[in-house]
This record gives sequence, structure tokens and C-alpha cells, in this order.
Amino acid sequence: MPAKSKAAIEEFWDVVKDVTLENLVINGRVIRDSGGKPAWYLASDGVPMFVNDHVQGLRFLTTEEAAAL
Repeated sequence: MPAKSKAAIEEFWDVVKDVTLENLVINGRVIRDSGGKPAWYLASDGVPMFVNDHVQGLRFLTTEEAAAL
């Protein structure tokens, strides 16, 4: 792979921004940011996915919450 293409791919994957998951259901439960959980937990803690510092603006919403935006 040419060096220019490799640099473009590395720059693209540097940060993932503004991802919204609407009505994500896992084990019969809708995952949402406003769900009844202690404030120190993130919605992503209850989802089998890896989210780190390279992800910014990840939101889990219900249809009603998304419509209110």
C-alpha cells in the first residue's frame, strides 16, 4: 500500500464521532443513555462492544428521545 493511502486510512480511523444508536435491544432490553442506571455507568457498559477514548459523541436513544432532538 502506498504511504499516502496508509496515512489517509490511519487518519480516518483516528477518531469515530457522532454515532447514534436508536432502539438498540439487547436481551430484550432497550439500551438508552437515560435508562435507570447509576450516573457513573455509561450505556456502553451494558453493551457487548468496545468503546474507548477514540469514540466521541456515542449516543443510545429511544425513538421518542431521538424525535425530541
